[in-house]
Amino acid sequence: MYKIGNELEFDKNLAKLASYLTFDGHLAQDLKCFYLCSKNEATLSNFREIVYTKFNIEGKYEDGMGNGTARKYRVFSRDICKYLKKIGVPKGNKVSKSFLVPKWIKENTEFAREYLRTAFDCEGSIWFEKQPKIRFGVYKTEDLLDNGLEFVEELREMLSKFSI
Repeated sequence: MYKIGNELEFDKNLAKLASYLTFDGHLAQDLKCFYLCSKNEATLSNFREIVYTKFNIEGKYEDGMGNGTARKYRVFSRDICKYLKKIGVPKGNKVSKSFLVPKWIKENTEFAREYLRTAFDCEGSIWFEKQPKIRFGVYKTEDLLDNGLEFVEELREMLSKFSI
């Protein structure tokens, strides 16, 4: 359980939470809240469970974005938001922010696996032609294109450790 002022132990659920927030989620620029937006109720439930287990806090469900099929699970806590930023979760508009995969995730195989699984659940696609193919989408402003490519290269290097 998270206590204000104490460090949380890194684990695969924290890596998964970081991935959710990096891809289909959002850590507010002003660090007042964070949320995950998804059409998948099981995904939202998993996010909620991780947040409660790690931080002992409940959020609330809200209508999401788009045509009304997605929902959000939002949590308000400046202390938790500051902690998430400190461990490498990007805040604000990720399209216009420079960021990379947190070092603590890249350097641990179990954490990297969980981060990648979640990332691909959020933004990836897999299909089969003569052999399996994967696609992963990341959007960046033109001036941050190099950062976007570096981030995707980090994901590729992480995948290569799993022979993918």
